[in-house]
Amino acid sequence: MMRFTLGIPGFDDAQIPRIIGLAGGSLLIANHVLGSQPTPLAQTLAEVLGLALASLAFAIPNLDAWVNGGKQAASATITGARNVFSLAEDLSEDAKVELAWASYVLLLNTGIAGLGMVAGDRILLLRGQVAGTAPALEDGAGGDWRAQTRGADAGDGDRPSFVPASMQNLLVKAFTTRHGQAPSRLYVWTADGQSLPPNDIVWLDALVTKLARAL
Repeated sequence: MMRFTLGIPGFDDAQIPRIIGLAGGSLLIANHVLGSQPTPLAQTLAEVLGLALASLAFAIPNLDAWVNGGKQAASATITGARNVFSLAEDLSEDAKVELAWASYVLLLNTGIAGLGMVAGDRILLLRGQVAGTAPALEDGAGGDWRAQTRGADAGDGDRPSFVPASMQNLLVKAFTTRHGQAPSRLYVWTADGQSLPPNDIVWLDALVTKLARAL
């Protein structure tokens, strides 16, 4: 939430709002105690509003940790993985735009560490932290993902080789595009092995629905 830094060694800049809130609230209380009595109504209302804002500032570090906790976990480095953004070369420009946007939104707003999308026997998209042996789709190396599996860890059958081997939590969403092409699957995984929270599942379902209509 905070976009600036004091640059003080040993000081956590995430605590700046808390210090501002504490200082502001203290000054308001001191002003109320030392001010003339009885306190005018307008001043009382202003002080109440000021204390509410000071309380909010004081709580911002906790809110920031709660909101970004999943993203911080997702940013952890996965053993044996590498960061990639790869799209199948033969996709239309519109399809590339849709997949690029959807994958960016998922990585930005959820706790997933990486994702991959397949349609029929083809790999269309790889983004985020994927297995180091994952193919370079721009070079036409996507191939048949069913021939690149590592057993039945994905819950409903196959686990593609682009999923890092250390992943303990793999979620698969199946859907069919509006053009009635081969069934598609979106694979997402987390870095910490924890299940995605309900809010992240909502994001995922919404993006899958959009992709099904757009592709």
